[in-house]
Amino acid sequence: MLVRHFMTRDIVALEESERCVDAYELFRAKRMRRAPVVRDGRVVGMISDRDLLRALPWSLAEKKEVDASRDLSHTVGEYMARNIVSVTPRTHLEDVARLMLEHKIGGLPVIDDGKLVGIITESDIFRIFVRMSLQAHGTRITLQAPGGDEEGPDPLEACRDPGQHLSGLARYTSPAGTTMMTLHVTGPGSEGLPERLRDMGFVLIDVQRPGREEA
Repeated sequence: MLVRHFMTRDIVALEESERCVDAYELFRAKRMRRAPVVRDGRVVGMISDRDLLRALPWSLAEKKEVDASRDLSHTVGEYMARNIVSVTPRTHLEDVARLMLEHKIGGLPVIDDGKLVGIITESDIFRIFVRMSLQAHGTRITLQAPGGDEEGPDPLEACRDPGQHLSGLARYTSPAGTTMMTLHVTGPGSEGLPERLRDMGFVLIDVQRPGREEA
């Protein structure tokens, strides 16, 4: 599964010169939690609602009574995160999830050929995997690549039976460094899939079918 199929394309981006107070009002109006910051159309940072709250000279309770003398001139560029972690439309979702965990961030700009084309967030990832779980009424197979290496036979070759439908494929690296995969398949043709995968050299870790589990 690639980022381009799930990213948000309707992007709200901020200029680095925009005031934090105005940006925060925009976040509240659009129920946003983060946004890319751009300069001449190129991403130069990311800013979150927490970053903006640090910049505001009042607490939320004090907002209506704020003294006009307080400094409201702080800009998005002063508080944005400048160490940008980005992905492309061709990045796999499991790599997006890994980057979010490694860097402890909740959203990544999607950049293609230097241009901002979308954003993908932890909420997008959560919705995708919830949807996969809801589709798990079919066969779900967790397997290890032959020799633990991603370079090898393609499991999709075993999924070409016209009587089955591949609804999801996730690749990830285990703590031991081996390449793992999880497939979700529906349809009567999925009954023979575990055996076909074994014949290709894959190590089957877990097979779950409606109402029963297999080792």
